[in-house]
Amino acid sequence: MIWESDGHLSPNYSQRSYLYGVGGIPHVQFNGTVESIGGGTNMYPYYLNIYNQLINDESPIDIDLVGYTNGDNGVDLTANITLTGDVQPGNNKIIYLLTYRYNNDYFCTVERYYEEDFSLTHSGEMGYFEHYFELTQEFGDPSITIPYMYTEGWTTVGLPVIAANTDYQYIFPDAIENTMFSFDDGYELETNLVNGEGYWLRFPEQGYTTFTGFELEEITIQLEEGWNMISGISEVTPIHSIFDPYELIIPNTIYNFVEGYNLVDELEPGRGYWLRSNGNGDIMVSLDGNNNNLPRLVDRTGNLNVIKINGKSLYFGGDIPEEELLSYSLPPVPPEGATDIRFSDDMRYCIDGCVIESSGLENFLIDYNIIDASNWILISENKRYELNNRGKLNIKNRGNLILKSK
Repeated sequence: MIWESDGHLSPNYSQRSYLYGVGGIPHVQFNGTVESIGGGTNMYPYYLNIYNQLINDESPIDIDLVGYTNGDNGVDLTANITLTGDVQPGNNKIIYLLTYRYNNDYFCTVERYYEEDFSLTHSGEMGYFEHYFELTQEFGDPSITIPYMYTEGWTTVGLPVIAANTDYQYIFPDAIENTMFSFDDGYELETNLVNGEGYWLRFPEQGYTTFTGFELEEITIQLEEGWNMISGISEVTPIHSIFDPYELIIPNTIYNFVEGYNLVDELEPGRGYWLRSNGNGDIMVSLDGNNNNLPRLVDRTGNLNVIKINGKSLYFGGDIPEEELLSYSLPPVPPEGATDIRFSDDMRYCIDGCVIESSGLENFLIDYNIIDASNWILISENKRYELNNRGKLNIKNRGNLILKSK
């Protein structure tokens, strides 16, 4: 049995998931063997691969399946079944899936679902099964429109609907040409958006667009170890509702980009996000996601010194457990021209002898708060500033800043 989890779940999905003892990510089960499929939005290639493995297996069930319209508002699905071998008795079901074709890329999706007991067990037994689906005006997923505001310069975007045309110049007609990049251990130029993936995109000025297509209620996202650019679904989703069965997500490493990197607690439709994973595997973002107990990091920043540069906080001094250090890491440096502030080892935390790297800035508005007993010095182009208690600085700088205890 195969079912989807890439944005179009048929009714009773959660019950079937429980019945067959598997998690929410896509699975196939045949003769009692479960295989996880995984993958991105278009699951068809993955299903096809599994299907090609199974098609040559000998099955004890011969099925003659027919579907035909019944009047103006219905369709009958019928199956004449003959057992050519014994079937182990148990909780066996015959399942009717009413699907419709969406497009060549998405192929089809489940519109309605029905199951009944399958009681044939011995070779030679025959059975006739039939189910009638009434078609309604609501047949098919409704098309929706999502407004989206973007800012001038570099931003991160995603595709929150299942769209017929995914070319970035169609969706974002005002974007600067040849500025859409994905990330796969480096930035790669792209022309089409894929659900679940995040992208850099540059705009000459602030503007507005809309996403139009079928609602994306759920998405399975394949993560690789390290940093990933992702995007969410058609509605705002709290990050703690993300289904992460393999505990891949490193706490406090989900960022958006608005004049620099910012930690977030929810995924908004149309936005792109950075996420750091401790391994390879799948996560799921869903409208029906509950609080899946995504690990929450103990907030230790209240015990650290902080320096805010143009509103972006960097922490220093104090002591962070080694096993939590990755939770203070920052995503890869953004494309040239974007604003960015970080310590030199791609962190937002440093113990001492810290080099602060920046891009897209020359005027630094600095707020600092020193809570430990040390005296700290900030060095900017051969100028030294002593940092004690609380204070503010306004300096111009063209190179790195150095922060160290006195």
